[in-house]
Amino acid sequence: MLICASGQKHDFIVDTGSVESIIPQSVLTELYPSAVIVPTDVNIRGITGHSVPSVGRRTIPVSLPQNTSIDCNFLVPASGPSIVGLKVLRSLQTSIILLPSVNGNELKQLISKCSKPTNGMKSPKVRLEFTGMSIFLKRRIIRFSLRQPVRQSLNLMCAKGILTPVESSNWATPIVTPLKADGITPRIYGDYRLTLNTRLLQRTYTTEEPEDVLYRSSGASVVSKIDLKYAYPQIPLDEASSNPTVINAPFGLFQYTFLPFGLNVSPAAFQQVMNTIAKDLVGIETNQDGVIVHAADKTTQDVRLLALLRRFSESNVAIHRDKCIFGVPSFSCLGYIMDGRGFKPETKRLSTSAYLESFEDLTFNKDRGILKKVIKEGSRDIKPCPEDTVVVHYVGTYFGGEQHGEQFDSSRAREKEFEFTIGKGEVIKAWDVGVATMKVGEVCELIAAPEYGYNDGKTMKFEIELFDTKGMDVSTKKDGSVRKSVLDKGRDLLTPTVGLDADISYRTFGGPDSQDFRDVSYIVGDPATNAIPECVDLAVRHMHTGERSLVRRAGLSEAPAGDVANAMEQAYEVRLRTFEKAKRLQSLTTFTEQISYAETLKSKANDYLKISKFDLALSLYERLHDDLQYIIPNGVEEHKILDGVITAVRLNMALVYLRLRDANNCSDKCNKILETDPSNEKALFRLGQACLLRKDHEDAAVHFRRIVQTNPNNTAAAQQLRVCEEAINLAKEKERKMFRGVYERFKETGLGAPGSADTSTTDMEKSAA
Repeated sequence: MLICASGQKHDFIVDTGSVESIIPQSVLTELYPSAVIVPTDVNIRGITGHSVPSVGRRTIPVSLPQNTSIDCNFLVPASGPSIVGLKVLRSLQTSIILLPSVNGNELKQLISKCSKPTNGMKSPKVRLEFTGMSIFLKRRIIRFSLRQPVRQSLNLMCAKGILTPVESSNWATPIVTPLKADGITPRIYGDYRLTLNTRLLQRTYTTEEPEDVLYRSSGASVVSKIDLKYAYPQIPLDEASSNPTVINAPFGLFQYTFLPFGLNVSPAAFQQVMNTIAKDLVGIETNQDGVIVHAADKTTQDVRLLALLRRFSESNVAIHRDKCIFGVPSFSCLGYIMDGRGFKPETKRLSTSAYLESFEDLTFNKDRGILKKVIKEGSRDIKPCPEDTVVVHYVGTYFGGEQHGEQFDSSRAREKEFEFTIGKGEVIKAWDVGVATMKVGEVCELIAAPEYGYNDGKTMKFEIELFDTKGMDVSTKKDGSVRKSVLDKGRDLLTPTVGLDADISYRTFGGPDSQDFRDVSYIVGDPATNAIPECVDLAVRHMHTGERSLVRRAGLSEAPAGDVANAMEQAYEVRLRTFEKAKRLQSLTTFTEQISYAETLKSKANDYLKISKFDLALSLYERLHDDLQYIIPNGVEEHKILDGVITAVRLNMALVYLRLRDANNCSDKCNKILETDPSNEKALFRLGQACLLRKDHEDAAVHFRRIVQTNPNNTAAAQQLRVCEEAINLAKEKERKMFRGVYERFKETGLGAPGSADTSTTDMEKSAA
């Protein structure tokens, strides 16, 4: 022990077997050069029986922590060790604890035993308290390259008893699969923030801050750090608590039998169990999956370590032998360096703290759980909107702690961009929040605290580059050429109908803030009349009252040379103020009202057809045709009226398809009519015209001939029949000429007998006639 005398510190050996204390004359002279030694007849005898003669006695004032001192009596031999005996120890009011000797073999055996896998801790099963209805979410699609590794990880967790397959459940949470440092093996976590975490009752038990744990350990001369294997999945759950932990993977449903990562109560539950196991053990500090053993000397530390490992052995606690540190004077822990002088932040912790000063806090309550720093500004002033699909590259590393800077996942290493939907919970919370603030082309660093990441106690840093953000595809061909992103949601469920009126406001996106919106009323589906961009009209068809959206039209690759406006991407901000609500025929009360409104819609569609606005006309016809199928007539007369309206609509739809040169759909509508009215002249005529579109003159002639046979006065059908017959005769004449040419070539080459050739010619000519 260190004793301060005359303002100087000197190291003494503590000998509880000696009553007297000893200070050699050389040390005394160094402390007190003019010290007077009082003669004495007391000699010093060692435990082996040998005698050490003393020069005399000397009283030395020893300084105490309270800025006071006490006189202590020492024997002074000529030489030898400095020893503090029981008299001085009692004068200094020092507590004496006699330590048993530690069996080194037992320590080794316990370390080896605790390093082996167990079937979970022998602790009371954790019970999760929750309220509210169960939540079942469908599984997420996992990219093909990860499917086999994920299957293997699930199988391994089942083999260890951590997971159990289940046939069905009213709870299910989709999984997230971040990769481990090897870049190959996935971790399996349930994304419980969408399900169980919203229902769990929080525990009053909390985890301590690292500084509190290290403060109690500071000043220790010898320390050990025990790292637990598996951590949370060592603690068993009771059966009722296992049911809501079901995860939904591509290969089925799996239920946790042990405490999973990702639950917001797991840290508190785990800490409570660990504190219970280490209860009443002196010099033991528990902090999640790390346990610190500290003492002033190695003997005491070994005794404390032995006591802890005995508890671990009794409780089936598994440790990670390769990550444990035993009996060292200092070590790094929880971002600090701890030794006999106390604890101080690691250099990398100080550097990370200063590093974070330039980051923006993105959290709602400003708890610095999501931090962002822009590395490269975006190339376009477009940010993702809720439910947009974003395309990114990222590199994920651990931030702070022992794994600081270690990479655990990278889309760049896989050479494949990553896509996810904003606000759908497909990624960790930090990503949903952080990526939504990025501009297209931007590169940023994102720091995610554990509660905004995987809830595994590790802070992560991501370098993310946003390549594109894609809203709902509203293009007619579903080729992504026109997309809509919702900036402000609307108020109702209905959307505008093609052919009816809508009031909108729109302006070019990215223009000056002072640029006015253009307010316009127009017929949905007819943007050209009011000089509205077609992409705006396509988006309006999918908007709700009061909705404000960003509409983007991709640049046209087929734009004429010099047409810069169409070659570049266009973006518009659009607001839907009001629109005409379409009635459904089935919502009307009487058959008369239904037929009357149907005639109104048909007349409106006919008007569009007359002025060649075929898309508008077809849209109204299709909607009307669908609604007519739900009208229930009463009696023969109503049946006749309804069939007449349906036939008229189908005939007009066939005419529109003819104008659009869509022979297949035209034929389909005509054949539907002919099923119930085989002699309908208009259906037969338009069916014949559809055949002509396909250059099928023979089938066309059949349909036109049927019309003429039943109505010889139908001059249009008779004319089309003549056209078909002329085309057929012309084709046959071409065939005859072709066969004659083939015959002549055969004769010239001498192939075939003249007699047989003559016979063949006659047969071919007869066949082609």
